[in-house]
Amino acid sequence: MSYDNKGGIYLSNDTKVLRNVKSLKSILKKLPGIGRALHFLHRPIVQARLFKERYPVYRGETRRAINLLTGMTPIEKRVFFCAVPIHNNLGDQAQANCIRNWIGENYSDFDNAADC
Repeated sequence: MSYDNKGGIYLSNDTKVLRNVKSLKSILKKLPGIGRALHFLHRPIVQARLFKERYPVYRGETRRAINLLTGMTPIEKRVFFCAVPIHNNLGDQAQANCIRNWIGENYSDFDNAADC
């Protein structure tokens, strides 16, 4: 955004396009049959995009866990903390931190393996 010398606001072209898309979306949602059809089609498109973005991350984490397990020697007492969140949701990260602290307090005599 930029301002003129009278205090008015000029919108960039991107902002104008975004407003037009949002208004078009709200109009289409109100149409009875089209709104439901678009809602039905939207989810698979979003899921495909998210899979494309996240698959390399998940694959890398899986390889890291397999390499971690392959290099370990068998011992009797070991704690594994699996399904650790790798996304940036602060609530999930806080829960993971609390679980790590709880494992450290309650299983201090166990070998604490890295998160997998």
